[in-house]
Amino acid sequence: MSVTPAKLLKEARRKAGYHKAREAYDAHEHSWPFKYSTYVSYENGQRPITADAARVLSATYKRAGLKFSDLYPIDEDIQTAPDVPVVGVIRMDTWFDIRLEDKKTPKRLKGIPKTGSEARHALHILDNSVNRYVEPGDFAIYTPISGDAGEPAQYDGELLYIEVVQGHLAQRSIRMAKMLKTGRLELLPYSTEAKYATACFYPCTDGAVSVLGVVIGKFSQRRSRFSTDK
Repeated sequence: MSVTPAKLLKEARRKAGYHKAREAYDAHEHSWPFKYSTYVSYENGQRPITADAARVLSATYKRAGLKFSDLYPIDEDIQTAPDVPVVGVIRMDTWFDIRLEDKKTPKRLKGIPKTGSEARHALHILDNSVNRYVEPGDFAIYTPISGDAGEPAQYDGELLYIEVVQGHLAQRSIRMAKMLKTGRLELLPYSTEAKYATACFYPCTDGAVSVLGVVIGKFSQRRSRFSTDK
């Protein structure tokens, strides 16, 4: 019998000291972006766990050993995977005018496994600002976030695709999120090179930093290989 995300979620809840689903929900209702009935359906396997829910729940039960990939596993059937649109590039030393952003149809990548029903986009990495995870020339795969990104705590330890805006200029990058005692996230480039070491923070008072997505994997066209390892 295979171990399902629902079973792993239920086991993690019990390891965390909550004997009933209701106890866990009542303790985290303020930070979980779903209803009690939805949580119960996740535990019972009646509803697939979304990427957003998997991030929140894996952060909640992190000490119980639950991981994002436990709740949101990769479907290895590459042959049935739809193409993934390449929606941008990462070149951290470049700012662009958002008024002139090119809206042309993106090219698409083939050979990337499905990740449930969530949308997946690709970013072409053109510099070393995230070389501890993705080599220049390869692609970072992320699930987009639309609207309010929610509680910062759910992104602790995640690689985030972010945008920094100054006037009509913007810079997009991938950064590692670290939760601070102040309740904000410190966002640092995931790089071995010191020139990329400047941090930014989320949320910020002027709203200049936005979270656009959460990186779930990387893809090398040269090796035709997809990986979720960090």
